[in-house]
Amino acid sequence: ACVPISHRDSLCLSALVANISLETCKKHLTRQSDSNKLYSNGVVKIIANVVAFNERIRKMAKKKTGLWSKSDIATLKKLFGGKSTADVAKELGRPLDAVKKKASRMGLRKTKKYMKTLGRA
Repeated sequence: ACVPISHRDSLCLSALVANISLETCKKHLTRQSDSNKLYSNGVVKIIANVVAFNERIRKMAKKKTGLWSKSDIATLKKLFGGKSTADVAKELGRPLDAVKKKASRMGLRKTKKYMKTLGRA
């Protein structure tokens, strides 16, 4: 069901398009009198979810893509055997799947010592 929203709520939703932060929008909402805040809670939750999603997208966009440099390959060889793949990906600034593929293509394996720490020896 469609629920009509106030002009202020629509301004806050518009702010998302303009990349205005959730904090700015919350400040705007909290300046209003208590009686006017009742309708804003649901919209603030929507804004929080959209802002969190936008931040995840921005973080993903910052990750490296494309060719692997010699130093990236050296770091991958050094770290892959004894660290979680997620930690290696974070250190390299690359997506997890890219690190998994590259390690597989290079024939890299986790060390027995690392596998024991996971209980899989």
